[in-house]
Amino acid sequence: MIDFRYHLVSLVSVFIALAIGVVLGAGPLRDSIGDTLSSQVDLLREDRIALQGEVAGLTGDLAARDAAVQALAPAVVAGALDGSSTVLLTLPGADEQLTEDLEDDVEDAGGTVTGVVAVTPAWTSPEGADARQQAVEALPALALTPLAGRDLEPPAALAVVLAEAVTTSEVALAGTASATGGPVLDALVAAGLVEVDGDPLLRATSVLVLAPAEPPTAGSEDDAAGLAAVTSLLGALETASGAVVLASPEGATSALSPLAALRADPLEADVSGVDTAASPAGALAVVLALHEQLRGGAGQYGTQPGVDGILPPLPQRAGDGVPGDEGAGDGEGAGDGEGAGGEVGG
Repeated sequence: MIDFRYHLVSLVSVFIALAIGVVLGAGPLRDSIGDTLSSQVDLLREDRIALQGEVAGLTGDLAARDAAVQALAPAVVAGALDGSSTVLLTLPGADEQLTEDLEDDVEDAGGTVTGVVAVTPAWTSPEGADARQQAVEALPALALTPLAGRDLEPPAALAVVLAEAVTTSEVALAGTASATGGPVLDALVAAGLVEVDGDPLLRATSVLVLAPAEPPTAGSEDDAAGLAAVTSLLGALETASGAVVLASPEGATSALSPLAALRADPLEADVSGVDTAASPAGALAVVLALHEQLRGGAGQYGTQPGVDGILPPLPQRAGDGVPGDEGAGDGEGAGDGEGAGGEVGG
Protein backbone atom coordinates (compact mmCIF):
# COMPACT_ATOMS: atom_id res chain seq x y z
CA MET A 1 0.00 0.00 0.00
CA ILE A 2 1.37 3.45 -0.96
CA ASP A 3 1.87 5.63 2.18
CA PHE A 4 2.86 9.20 2.88
CA ARG A 5 6.60 8.43 2.92
CA TYR A 6 6.43 7.12 -0.66
CA HIS A 7 4.83 10.36 -1.89
CA LEU A 8 7.40 12.41 0.04
CA VAL A 9 10.33 10.49 -1.48
CA SER A 10 8.84 10.89 -4.98
CA LEU A 11 8.45 14.66 -4.59
CA VAL A 12 11.98 15.02 -3.27
CA SER A 13 13.30 13.01 -6.25
CA VAL A 14 11.50 15.28 -8.70
CA PHE A 15 12.90 18.45 -7.13
CA ILE A 16 16.40 16.96 -7.05
CA ALA A 17 16.15 16.11 -10.80
CA LEU A 18 14.96 19.64 -11.56
CA ALA A 19 17.77 21.14 -9.57
CA ILE A 20 20.35 18.99 -11.38
CA GLY A 21 18.88 20.02 -14.75
CA VAL A 22 19.04 23.71 -13.82
CA VAL A 23 22.63 23.42 -12.65
CA LEU A 24 23.73 21.55 -15.80
CA GLY A 25 21.81 23.84 -18.15
CA ALA A 26 23.26 26.97 -16.54
CA GLY A 27 26.72 25.50 -16.38
CA PRO A 28 28.60 22.98 -18.53
CA LEU A 29 25.76 22.25 -21.01
CA ARG A 30 24.75 25.85 -21.59
CA ASP A 31 27.18 26.59 -24.39
CA SER A 32 26.63 23.31 -26.29
CA ILE A 33 22.82 23.61 -26.17
CA GLY A 34 22.96 27.25 -27.27
CA ASP A 35 25.38 26.45 -30.09
CA THR A 36 23.17 23.59 -31.32
CA LEU A 37 20.05 25.75 -31.37
CA SER A 38 21.85 28.61 -33.08
CA SER A 39 23.24 26.33 -35.80
CA GLN A 40 19.78 24.87 -36.45
CA VAL A 41 18.29 28.36 -36.74
CA ASP A 42 21.06 29.37 -39.14
CA LEU A 43 20.44 26.29 -41.30
CA LEU A 44 16.71 26.98 -41.43
CA ARG A 45 17.38 30.60 -42.39
CA GLU A 46 19.72 29.50 -45.20
CA ASP A 47 17.14 27.00 -46.45
CA ARG A 48 14.48 29.69 -46.49
CA ILE A 49 16.70 32.08 -48.44
CA ALA A 50 17.57 29.32 -50.94
CA LEU A 51 13.89 28.43 -51.43
CA GLN A 52 12.97 32.09 -51.91
CA GLY A 53 15.63 32.29 -54.60
CA GLU A 54 14.28 29.19 -56.34
CA VAL A 55 10.72 30.57 -56.24
CA ALA A 56 11.89 33.89 -57.67
CA GLY A 57 13.76 32.08 -60.44
CA LEU A 58 10.81 29.86 -61.31
CA THR A 59 8.45 32.84 -61.25
CA GLY A 60 10.74 34.68 -63.65
CA ASP A 61 10.98 31.65 -65.94
CA LEU A 62 7.19 31.30 -65.96
CA ALA A 63 6.70 34.98 -66.73
CA ALA A 64 9.21 34.75 -69.59
CA ARG A 65 7.50 31.67 -70.99
CA ASP A 66 4.08 33.31 -70.81
CA ALA A 67 5.44 36.43 -72.52
CA ALA A 68 6.93 34.30 -75.32
CA VAL A 69 3.69 32.37 -75.82
CA GLN A 70 1.68 35.59 -75.84
CA ALA A 71 4.00 37.09 -78.45
CA LEU A 72 3.87 34.04 -80.73
CA ALA A 73 0.16 33.24 -80.35
CA PRO A 74 -1.16 35.75 -82.94
CA ALA A 75 1.08 34.28 -85.64
CA VAL A 76 0.20 30.69 -84.65
CA VAL A 77 -3.59 31.16 -84.74
CA ALA A 78 -3.84 33.70 -87.54
CA GLY A 79 -6.73 32.58 -89.73
CA ALA A 80 -7.22 29.35 -87.77
CA LEU A 81 -10.93 30.10 -87.28
CA ASP A 82 -11.63 31.91 -90.56
CA GLY A 83 -15.20 31.34 -91.71
CA SER A 84 -16.33 29.81 -88.42
CA SER A 85 -18.73 31.09 -85.79
CA THR A 86 -18.70 30.36 -82.07
CA VAL A 87 -21.22 30.84 -79.29
CA LEU A 88 -19.85 31.23 -75.78
CA LEU A 89 -21.72 29.47 -72.98
CA THR A 90 -20.69 30.27 -69.42
CA LEU A 91 -21.48 28.02 -66.47
CA PRO A 92 -22.40 29.49 -63.05
CA GLY A 93 -19.29 31.01 -61.46
CA ALA A 94 -17.37 31.53 -64.72
CA ASP A 95 -15.00 34.49 -64.72
CA GLU A 96 -16.36 37.45 -66.71
CA GLN A 97 -12.93 38.82 -67.60
CA LEU A 98 -11.78 35.44 -68.89
CA THR A 99 -14.96 35.25 -70.97
CA GLU A 100 -14.15 38.59 -72.59
CA ASP A 101 -10.51 37.64 -73.15
CA LEU A 102 -11.37 34.34 -74.85
CA GLU A 103 -14.00 36.08 -76.96
CA ASP A 104 -11.27 38.43 -78.19
CA ASP A 105 -8.95 35.46 -78.84
CA VAL A 106 -11.57 33.74 -81.01
CA GLU A 107 -12.12 36.90 -83.04
CA ASP A 108 -8.37 37.51 -83.38
CA ALA A 109 -8.10 34.04 -84.94
CA GLY A 110 -10.65 35.00 -87.59
CA GLY A 111 -13.77 33.56 -85.96
CA THR A 112 -17.09 35.24 -85.28
CA VAL A 113 -18.68 35.21 -81.82
CA THR A 114 -22.46 35.20 -82.18
CA GLY A 115 -23.12 35.89 -78.51
CA VAL A 116 -22.80 34.77 -74.91
CA VAL A 117 -25.32 32.54 -73.13
CA ALA A 118 -24.79 32.62 -69.35
CA VAL A 119 -26.32 29.64 -67.57
CA THR A 120 -27.57 30.68 -64.13
CA PRO A 121 -27.40 28.60 -60.92
CA ALA A 122 -31.11 27.79 -61.36
CA TRP A 123 -30.16 25.47 -64.23
CA THR A 124 -28.53 22.98 -61.83
CA SER A 125 -29.55 23.88 -58.26
CA PRO A 126 -32.35 22.13 -56.31
CA GLU A 127 -33.93 25.56 -55.78
CA GLY A 128 -34.33 25.91 -59.55
CA ALA A 129 -36.37 22.72 -59.99
CA ASP A 130 -39.68 24.57 -60.27
CA ALA A 131 -38.22 27.08 -62.74
CA ARG A 132 -36.90 24.25 -64.91
CA GLN A 133 -40.25 22.46 -64.89
CA GLN A 134 -42.13 25.66 -65.74
CA ALA A 135 -39.70 26.38 -68.59
CA VAL A 136 -40.31 22.94 -70.09
CA GLU A 137 -44.05 23.48 -69.90
CA ALA A 138 -43.79 27.00 -71.36
CA LEU A 139 -41.75 25.99 -74.40
CA PRO A 140 -43.79 25.92 -77.60
CA ALA A 141 -44.83 22.53 -78.88
CA LEU A 142 -42.68 22.90 -81.98
CA ALA A 143 -39.55 23.33 -79.87
CA LEU A 144 -40.28 20.09 -78.03
CA THR A 145 -40.78 18.10 -81.23
CA PRO A 146 -37.19 16.75 -81.18
CA LEU A 147 -37.95 15.36 -77.72
CA ALA A 148 -40.82 13.17 -78.89
CA GLY A 149 -40.43 9.61 -77.72
CA ARG A 150 -37.67 10.49 -75.25
CA ASP A 151 -38.01 10.13 -71.50
CA LEU A 152 -35.94 13.16 -70.44
CA GLU A 153 -35.84 14.99 -67.12
CA PRO A 154 -36.21 18.79 -67.34
CA PRO A 155 -32.43 19.55 -67.29
CA ALA A 156 -31.78 17.17 -70.19
CA ALA A 157 -34.81 18.38 -72.14
CA LEU A 158 -33.81 22.02 -71.68
CA ALA A 159 -30.24 21.20 -72.73
CA VAL A 160 -31.49 19.74 -76.01
CA VAL A 161 -33.68 22.70 -76.94
CA LEU A 162 -31.05 25.26 -75.89
CA ALA A 163 -28.37 23.51 -77.95
CA GLU A 164 -30.59 23.38 -81.02
CA ALA A 165 -31.54 27.05 -80.58
CA VAL A 166 -27.97 28.43 -80.63
CA THR A 167 -25.91 25.90 -82.63
CA THR A 168 -26.00 23.87 -85.82
CA SER A 169 -23.86 21.21 -87.43
CA GLU A 170 -25.08 22.14 -90.93
CA VAL A 171 -22.79 24.66 -92.57
CA ALA A 172 -25.63 26.02 -94.74
CA LEU A 173 -27.59 26.97 -91.60
CA ALA A 174 -24.72 28.75 -89.84
CA GLY A 175 -25.59 32.36 -89.06
CA THR A 176 -29.33 31.80 -89.44
CA ALA A 177 -31.97 31.66 -86.71
CA SER A 178 -34.16 28.60 -86.27
CA ALA A 179 -37.93 29.02 -86.36
CA THR A 180 -38.25 28.11 -82.68
CA GLY A 181 -34.97 29.52 -81.35
CA GLY A 182 -36.46 32.86 -80.31
CA PRO A 183 -39.33 31.43 -78.25
CA VAL A 184 -36.97 28.90 -76.66
CA LEU A 185 -34.51 31.55 -75.50
CA ASP A 186 -37.34 33.83 -74.40
CA ALA A 187 -38.78 31.05 -72.25
CA LEU A 188 -35.40 30.22 -70.72
CA VAL A 189 -34.65 33.87 -69.97
CA ALA A 190 -38.12 34.42 -68.49
CA ALA A 191 -37.61 31.39 -66.22
CA GLY A 192 -34.30 32.83 -64.99
CA LEU A 193 -32.31 29.88 -66.34
CA VAL A 194 -30.08 31.80 -68.74
CA GLU A 195 -28.97 35.33 -69.52
CA VAL A 196 -28.16 36.36 -73.07
CA ASP A 197 -25.73 38.86 -74.54
CA GLY A 198 -25.21 39.44 -78.26
CA ASP A 199 -27.20 37.46 -80.79
CA PRO A 200 -26.75 33.75 -80.06
CA LEU A 201 -29.88 33.02 -82.10
CA LEU A 202 -27.65 33.25 -85.18
CA ARG A 203 -26.66 29.62 -84.83
CA ALA A 204 -22.94 28.97 -84.48
CA THR A 205 -20.87 26.09 -85.80
CA SER A 206 -18.95 25.63 -82.54
CA VAL A 207 -19.42 26.15 -78.82
CA LEU A 208 -16.90 27.36 -76.24
CA VAL A 209 -18.05 26.49 -72.70
CA LEU A 210 -16.40 28.24 -69.75
CA ALA A 211 -16.20 26.36 -66.45
CA PRO A 212 -16.47 28.11 -63.05
CA ALA A 213 -13.34 29.67 -61.61
CA GLU A 214 -13.66 27.91 -58.23
CA PRO A 215 -15.65 24.65 -58.32
CA PRO A 216 -16.37 23.02 -54.95
CA THR A 217 -13.72 20.65 -53.57
CA ALA A 218 -16.29 18.60 -51.64
CA GLY A 219 -20.02 18.47 -52.12
CA SER A 220 -23.33 16.79 -51.56
CA GLU A 221 -25.69 14.74 -53.70
CA ASP A 222 -27.13 18.02 -54.97
CA ASP A 223 -23.69 19.06 -56.24
CA ALA A 224 -23.27 15.71 -57.99
CA ALA A 225 -26.71 16.08 -59.59
CA GLY A 226 -25.81 19.58 -60.76
CA LEU A 227 -22.60 18.26 -62.27
CA ALA A 228 -24.58 15.56 -64.10
CA ALA A 229 -26.81 18.31 -65.53
CA VAL A 230 -23.70 20.13 -66.81
CA THR A 231 -22.41 16.95 -68.44
CA SER A 232 -25.83 16.45 -70.04
CA LEU A 233 -25.65 20.01 -71.40
CA LEU A 234 -22.20 19.34 -72.90
CA GLY A 235 -23.55 16.20 -74.56
CA ALA A 236 -26.51 18.07 -76.05
CA LEU A 237 -24.24 20.82 -77.38
CA GLU A 238 -21.94 18.25 -78.98
CA THR A 239 -24.87 16.46 -80.61
CA ALA A 240 -26.28 19.69 -82.03
CA SER A 241 -23.03 21.29 -83.23
CA GLY A 242 -20.35 18.58 -83.32
CA ALA A 243 -17.72 21.07 -82.10
CA VAL A 244 -17.49 21.81 -78.36
CA VAL A 245 -14.56 22.91 -76.18
CA LEU A 246 -14.75 23.14 -72.39
CA ALA A 247 -12.28 25.65 -70.94
CA SER A 248 -11.35 25.64 -67.25
CA PRO A 249 -9.31 28.49 -65.76
CA GLU A 250 -7.53 26.49 -63.07
CA GLY A 251 -7.56 22.87 -64.21
CA ALA A 252 -9.46 19.82 -63.01
CA THR A 253 -8.14 19.85 -59.46
CA SER A 254 -11.58 19.32 -57.93
CA ALA A 255 -13.49 16.10 -58.48
CA LEU A 256 -16.62 18.26 -58.77
CA SER A 257 -15.26 20.48 -61.54
CA PRO A 258 -16.95 20.17 -64.95
CA LEU A 259 -13.58 19.44 -66.56
CA ALA A 260 -12.89 16.53 -64.20
CA ALA A 261 -16.40 15.19 -64.88
CA LEU A 262 -15.84 15.45 -68.64
CA ARG A 263 -12.51 13.62 -68.47
CA ALA A 264 -14.10 10.83 -66.45
CA ASP A 265 -16.92 10.42 -68.97
CA PRO A 266 -16.93 8.74 -72.41
CA LEU A 267 -17.93 12.18 -73.72
CA GLU A 268 -14.24 13.19 -73.50
CA ALA A 269 -13.69 11.41 -76.82
CA ASP A 270 -15.94 14.01 -78.52
CA VAL A 271 -15.72 17.18 -76.39
CA SER A 272 -12.29 18.78 -76.01
CA GLY A 273 -11.14 20.04 -72.62
CA VAL A 274 -8.50 22.65 -71.81
CA ASP A 275 -7.21 23.34 -68.30
CA THR A 276 -5.49 26.53 -67.10
CA ALA A 277 -7.29 28.50 -69.81
CA ALA A 278 -6.52 31.72 -67.96
CA SER A 279 -2.82 31.43 -68.89
CA PRO A 280 -1.42 32.46 -72.31
CA ALA A 281 -0.67 28.82 -73.16
CA GLY A 282 -4.17 27.77 -72.08
CA ALA A 283 -5.82 30.52 -74.13
CA LEU A 284 -3.79 29.42 -77.16
CA ALA A 285 -4.87 25.82 -76.55
CA VAL A 286 -8.54 26.90 -76.50
CA VAL A 287 -8.34 28.47 -79.96
CA LEU A 288 -6.38 25.51 -81.37
CA ALA A 289 -8.89 23.10 -79.81
CA LEU A 290 -11.75 24.91 -81.56
CA HIS A 291 -9.79 24.66 -84.82
CA GLU A 292 -9.33 20.92 -84.25
CA GLN A 293 -12.98 20.39 -83.30
CA LEU A 294 -14.19 22.08 -86.47
CA ARG A 295 -12.19 19.52 -88.43
CA GLY A 296 -13.61 16.52 -86.60
CA GLY A 297 -10.87 16.08 -83.98
CA ALA A 298 -10.97 16.15 -80.19
CA GLY A 299 -8.55 15.92 -77.29
CA GLN A 300 -7.74 16.87 -73.71
CA TYR A 301 -5.05 19.52 -73.31
CA GLY A 302 -3.15 21.35 -70.58
CA THR A 303 -0.93 20.45 -67.66
CA GLN A 304 -3.09 18.00 -65.71
CA PRO A 305 -2.20 14.27 -65.60
CA GLY A 306 -3.58 12.17 -68.43
CA VAL A 307 -3.93 14.93 -71.04
CA ASP A 308 -3.05 14.37 -74.69
CA GLY A 309 -0.57 17.26 -74.65
CA ILE A 310 -0.04 20.87 -73.69
CA LEU A 311 -1.41 22.11 -77.03
CA PRO A 312 -3.54 20.63 -79.83
CA PRO A 313 -1.88 20.13 -83.23
CA LEU A 314 -0.90 23.40 -84.85
CA PRO A 315 -2.80 24.48 -87.99
CA GLN A 316 -1.15 23.42 -91.23
CA ARG A 317 -1.02 25.98 -94.02
CA ALA A 318 0.09 26.07 -97.61
CA GLY A 319 3.86 26.06 -97.91
CA ASP A 320 4.37 24.31 -94.54
CA GLY A 321 6.06 21.32 -96.20
CA VAL A 322 9.82 20.73 -96.15
CA PRO A 323 11.91 22.76 -98.64
CA GLY A 324 11.64 21.36 -102.13
CA ASP A 325 8.41 19.55 -101.27
CA GLU A 326 5.96 22.24 -102.33
CA GLY A 327 3.44 19.66 -103.43
CA ALA A 328 3.06 18.25 -99.94
CA GLY A 329 2.81 21.71 -98.44
CA ASP A 330 0.29 22.97 -100.96
CA GLY A 331 -1.84 19.86 -100.78
CA GLU A 332 -2.05 19.09 -97.09
CA GLY A 333 -1.71 22.64 -95.85
CA ALA A 334 -4.35 24.04 -98.14
CA GLY A 335 -6.69 21.21 -97.33
CA ASP A 336 -6.42 21.81 -93.58
CA GLY A 337 -6.03 25.55 -93.72
CA GLU A 338 -7.85 27.54 -96.35
CA GLY A 339 -9.88 24.60 -97.57
CA ALA A 340 -11.01 23.59 -94.09
CA GLY A 341 -11.83 27.16 -93.22
CA GLY A 342 -14.02 27.37 -96.30
CA GLU A 343 -15.73 24.17 -95.32
CA VAL A 344 -16.68 25.57 -91.93
CA GLY A 345 -17.89 28.86 -93.22
CA GLY A 346 -19.74 27.38 -96.15
